[in-house]
Amino acid sequence: MQLISRLTLFVIVSLSLQGCVAFKDLKFNGIQNFKVEELSMKGVKINLGIKLDNPNWFAIKAKGGEIHIKANEINLGSFKIVKPVKIPKRSDGVVHVTVESKFKNLLGSGVM
Repeated sequence: MQLISRLTLFVIVSLSLQGCVAFKDLKFNGIQNFKVEELSMKGVKINLGIKLDNPNWFAIKAKGGEIHIKANEINLGSFKIVKPVKIPKRSDGVVHVTVESKFKNLLGSGVM
């Protein structure tokens, strides 16, 4: 009985300490390549090859969300992530992210 209570206490303490591990920020190392997948009257869909460094001991999954892109201090507009992206643990490489934007989101940004 005492062994079970010690084991239970050990498991509870272990699980509660996992929340104390600090999350390290991802490091953006630039864009390696891009490809325009679709261009229509509605908008544009682009596949970006983004160089990222994930120093964390766990993988990160990005789903949904919005990216605001600037180039040479010019706002290129807001793009939405189309497909979920998985960033492997302890990785330093290229992650392919597909984003799309409607032309109405680009009109006020100076692109047009």
